[in-house]
Amino acid sequence: MNAKPYVIDMVDVHSKGGAYFKEMVQKYGGPPKFNAKVVDLVGGFCRTGYNAILDMMDKAIAAAEGQYGSIRCLAVWGHGLVDSDHNPIGVHALTGGWSGVDDGYALTVSWLNELGSSMERLRGYFDTSGRFEIRGCGAAVGQGLEVMKILAARWQVEVHASAANSMGMAWAAPVKAVTADGSVRIIDGIEYDRR
Repeated sequence: MNAKPYVIDMVDVHSKGGAYFKEMVQKYGGPPKFNAKVVDLVGGFCRTGYNAILDMMDKAIAAAEGQYGSIRCLAVWGHGLVDSDHNPIGVHALTGGWSGVDDGYALTVSWLNELGSSMERLRGYFDTSGRFEIRGCGAAVGQGLEVMKILAARWQVEVHASAANSMGMAWAAPVKAVTADGSVRIIDGIEYDRR
């Protein structure tokens, strides 16, 4: 077993911000600091028959070397989708931007419901104080809050996301945390270079 649980950052390498996110997490929060790993999410090239959500879970388990209780923080860096007035709508696209919603590369209630019990494959891989971070604009508003509740319940882990549009790497207040029992609270958010 490793000295301490992993911090795993999943980055969409095909998005405009993906290269920047990857460079920053590797520079400030990547290996060997924090026992961290940076893993590429490539939306258009996921294994046949898988969408990015299942691919993300498989890659997280592989990054944790298949060891239960070994993930301290799993963060997915992507884009929160916005309406025509640039207001967040609570949909986080893992890969593919707007097109990712139709292709199943987004964290939406409908996709999580369709995936059903297969979502539970990541349960048990988190450390007892572990968390899942949805890094992107406005992922904790609208249906995004329901997505956070579904993930927290299925993985039995705390889920963090911002309700505002973020600029760069830092959390944009307010940051919401959802626990496995569905409780919601406002937190400061743990910055990526302090995890």
